[in-house]
Amino acid sequence: MLPQTEALLLEDVLLDARDGLVLSKKQLWYHFQRFPWNLENPEENPKFGEHSRQARLRISQGLPHDHGSNFLPGSYHLGISPHIDSYYHLITDLLPHLILGQPVPVLIPKWIPEAFKVFLQGCGFETKELGEEIFRVECLELPPMPNPDWNPVKFRLVQNFIQKLLEERRNRSSPPDSLEKVFLSRRHARRRHLVNEDELLPILKQHGFQVLIAEEHDVVEQIEILSQLTHLIAPHGAGLVNGMFAKPGARILEIRPVISSGDYCFDDLFQCGEFQHEVLVPKKRGRFLLDPELLDDTLRRWEQIETSLKRFACV
Repeated sequence: MLPQTEALLLEDVLLDARDGLVLSKKQLWYHFQRFPWNLENPEENPKFGEHSRQARLRISQGLPHDHGSNFLPGSYHLGISPHIDSYYHLITDLLPHLILGQPVPVLIPKWIPEAFKVFLQGCGFETKELGEEIFRVECLELPPMPNPDWNPVKFRLVQNFIQKLLEERRNRSSPPDSLEKVFLSRRHARRRHLVNEDELLPILKQHGFQVLIAEEHDVVEQIEILSQLTHLIAPHGAGLVNGMFAKPGARILEIRPVISSGDYCFDDLFQCGEFQHEVLVPKKRGRFLLDPELLDDTLRRWEQIETSLKRFACV
């Protein structure tokens, strides 16, 4: 059973607002449309793999029931899923759906990061926050979950939408300082932060990079800063998705804990645009740290290539 690639409109459904599980008659939907599950005809369901594990584990935790549920009249987008507290999934899964969808409120959980709620509202989407209860929803639209996450059409849809948002913002206020070379720090992240970041900072400074700490800026400010970039370096993490708004031809260096981090999700993303995306992986597994010499060699190579291109252009 493959994930749906179109938005799905359901009527009279039960919604568990803790994690976005939806029960429609004898059909379950989990992680938006990624893991559908048929309760009436179990032979139709996957027997093995991630899909089967996710659905079976969630079912073992109990299904939503009508007794004591709260009725929610009207039409809504579903904006609740177990991973919606990740910025990557906010931009990848939910935002494209809202751009194309009808102008109805989007249901979000109370535990969603405040910055994400502000971002959605700033984009012009009405939000309705739900507590960790069971709701009977009159009409609910579920985001599609295409595989892979990104394709050129979806990429341009999000790029164009954000570009329009930035233009409107610039008409109202002064833009932030323009930066061309940025290292996107994850020093405040709970995981996947470079443990030897301080050791890398002198090398980055020597090559003209400035440090950007995402938590010190709201979402749109981060996007606006990165939209001026020609060079971006960042550890693998959700914030790297904003690299899609960098200038065409920008060099993007992703530092991964292991080569397969994120199932190569940023390979798919940056292949949709005009970027020069490279990956560095620590030589040893274990602690997430990068050999300073490896970083320095990469940046020197970039500078040599760019110097050669400038000389060639002048001939």
